[in-house]
Amino acid sequence: MVIEAVGGGFMTSLALVLLAIIAIATTFMAILQIGAILYVRRLGRRVDDLAGEFKREIKPLVGRLNTMKDVVINQAREELGLIEGLRTAFESMKKTFQKSQPPPPPATRNTEDEDSMFIG
Repeated sequence: MVIEAVGGGFMTSLALVLLAIIAIATTFMAILQIGAILYVRRLGRRVDDLAGEFKREIKPLVGRLNTMKDVVINQAREELGLIEGLRTAFESMKKTFQKSQPPPPPATRNTEDEDSMFIG
């Protein structure tokens, strides 16, 4: 079968069938691309919704963690103040004790002990 083309040329039925297959395949690919675009768009909306939900869920948790952090820091400051007070008290007691004791007598050399140790 031979079909006359617009420009005056002829087209065989095989060429016509091949062009039809190409047109159908191109249409099918376009439909798939549109479907993929719609799916990705819907997926993007879902990701945005999940991100919003995540923010809503995390916000109270972060608030509670900040409260816990403040409690721990305040407790640590109180404990450090107590330790510093005890250290100051012990240093004061140590200075008072050292002032009240007489100095030790100067060391004297015992020559008898040293002479008995001499071998010679």
